Amino acid sequence: MKLHKPTNFKNIQKITDLEFDEILCNSGVRDNFCIAVSGGPDSLALYFLAKEYAKKNDYIFSVITVDHRLRENSTKEADWLKMLFKKDKVNH
Repeated sequence: MKLHKPTNFKNIQKITDLEFDEILCNSGVRDNFCIAVSGGPDSLALYFLAKEYAKKNDYIFSVITVDHRLRENSTKEADWLKMLFKKDKVNH
């Protein structure tokens, strides 16, 4: 599966991993946690930042993906995510 660059990617505000860590901590994420990942660019960015946050803080990190089958390739995306998470040894 090929990932596509979002059409408005130039307008997206940049955030550092340190700023992301601060946002999670200030939001109360100070222990094991779970996020939802759909396979789109935003949720993949969330995944990679959250994975690093969990690793730095020695938290158990899990991911949930729901395939509602609303898009033509949603099942292929969900399968691709399953392989990615397995490779990264992340609970899915």
